[in-house]
Amino acid sequence: MMKQTILKDKGFDIALIVINTHEEIVNKGLDYKIAQRFLNFGTNIKVWIDDADKISYEEVSKNDSEFLKSLSIARKYTLETKIIIKNLYETKYLDNELNKKLTKLVDYILELLAEIIDKGRYE
Repeated sequence: MMKQTILKDKGFDIALIVINTHEEIVNKGLDYKIAQRFLNFGTNIKVWIDDADKISYEEVSKNDSEFLKSLSIARKYTLETKIIIKNLYETKYLDNELNKKLTKLVDYILELLAEIIDKGRYE
């Protein structure tokens, strides 16, 4: 249950930071399509974490395929978000501090997702 709570909290954190950062980078003149991809990928992390969380423990213990599918999709969006963060930093749309904050958070989410997916369940 501990990892579940932490993952949900971090999913919320990344969504909130992405929404606020999206507004900043649009104001700096970032291409609309790239800004929208960043917003879409970054907020979908939380969407898929929440989707996995809706599946009861009993259902997961019987058949974990839907649960793992949702978390795998969350991991895909997290990886895509990480790539976009790197590109935004390299093109100077993100400052060093925000880049470090976002990268650290994304890496932590990836670590949690990997642990949970590898075990096939929350602890």
